[in-house]
Amino acid sequence: MAWERFNFTNEYQECIIACMLAQPQEFMAYGWIVQPEYFHGRSTFQLVEQLQSYFEEYGKFPNNFTILGNYAHDRIVRKNPQEAVEILELVSRMADIDTEDWKSVRDRCLFFAKERSALNAVKKIHFHVTEGKLGEIDPIKELQQALAVGMNYQDLGVNLVDDYAQVIRAIYSDAGCGVATGFPLLDGVWKTGWHPGWLIAILAPPKRYKTTFCLNLAKSIASRQANGGDVLYYACEISQELAAMRTIFNLTNKTEDDIMTHGIEKFIMMTGKEVRRQMGHHVWFKGFGSKQATIGDIRNHARFVTQQCGLKNLRAIFIDYAETVRPMKEGRDPEYRQSAQVYTEARALGLEMGCPVIMPDRCNRETVSKPVPSMSGFQGSFEKAGIVDAAIGLCATNSEHVQNRIRYFIFLNRHGAQYLHFEGKVDPAKYKMTIDGELDYDPSLDEDDQKAGSTRRKKKAKDVAEAIGHLVKSGGVRATQSDE
Repeated sequence: MAWERFNFTNEYQECIIACMLAQPQEFMAYGWIVQPEYFHGRSTFQLVEQLQSYFEEYGKFPNNFTILGNYAHDRIVRKNPQEAVEILELVSRMADIDTEDWKSVRDRCLFFAKERSALNAVKKIHFHVTEGKLGEIDPIKELQQALAVGMNYQDLGVNLVDDYAQVIRAIYSDAGCGVATGFPLLDGVWKTGWHPGWLIAILAPPKRYKTTFCLNLAKSIASRQANGGDVLYYACEISQELAAMRTIFNLTNKTEDDIMTHGIEKFIMMTGKEVRRQMGHHVWFKGFGSKQATIGDIRNHARFVTQQCGLKNLRAIFIDYAETVRPMKEGRDPEYRQSAQVYTEARALGLEMGCPVIMPDRCNRETVSKPVPSMSGFQGSFEKAGIVDAAIGLCATNSEHVQNRIRYFIFLNRHGAQYLHFEGKVDPAKYKMTIDGELDYDPSLDEDDQKAGSTRRKKKAKDVAEAIGHLVKSGGVRATQSDE
């Protein structure tokens, strides 16, 4: 295969090195773009490797070939005397290169690095295909990483003095705002919505409505609200059809009993119009078996389905749920680090796809009995708390659970207020959840009081206490020492 057919010749790559040494200060910003693996020829590869070693040791590039040649020769000569001689000859030849047009060479460094990086990725993929080892790498990821070379140099950032108006518009204009949840009390916390790249964790014990809440969020984001849009929902615990069916019940206010009563076809006729009426955008469900998919698998599907199905306005990705996703790099790291790795990978996915990622997770055993969760409540790893942008606990005592009451507790929030407490209701048959009002939260209260939580329930307890006191005073109840 003719890999030599590319834009930059071997003579040009030597010219880059010559210009770097002629104008070292001008090439400082581009030094780490020019990696040894981008240069063809063993001697050139070794020379650039020694150039990088020199920079690591002295914090600058050498300003002439004599210094570089001697440095490289002394580091190589004991291991390979012949190669040391060849490097001196290469350096001697480069010293004669005309560097008058160094500005042009500097400005094309980025294109050189991107082309060579892409070429190396194609070579790697070709090798693994021909050797029957394609399963050992992720071809899409290899190409993505290659094309991302130098991305930091294309966006230099923002200057506070010159770009302040641009910053304000980027965050607070309609175009810059993130996605609204559709729950007014939550949207009051995040006034500009959940932004691209945010990782939102929904924490709860097993079987306590994590999936139901995420389906409600997904439906709300994809409804006809002003800044809604398309949603990708990855069901890694239940099937994609079951996740979609629960959303249909939610949208139509129907239950499984309606199917049993009217039959499948009549139920379809009864509900189809309502589903289309409410949904302004797409919700695309994709199922994976538990521990069968990595974030890389989810990324590949997300990119494919957005291109193939024309999802032009992706606003959120749901991954249900964290513990059912396999880490991309399974190695010797302890389990808690691999568990946190999934969070890091999910956050990177959100940045790449330009939307928030909402990922429910189980709380640990110690948190199940607590009235509200804390940052130490994540299943498997405390490190997860440092990765998420926001975490919402779904809370209910056994009594509340039986009564289909639920509390929402924002215990982590990188972008606003935290320790906010709300209450709502659950309709399990229709898979509906509401957020109806705000509760008081006082961390100094003991657990029994905290379980009560709301002003309404505190008032009721006060009324009961006053009634008992009245009975004691009137002689209706004899007070014991413990009552007092």
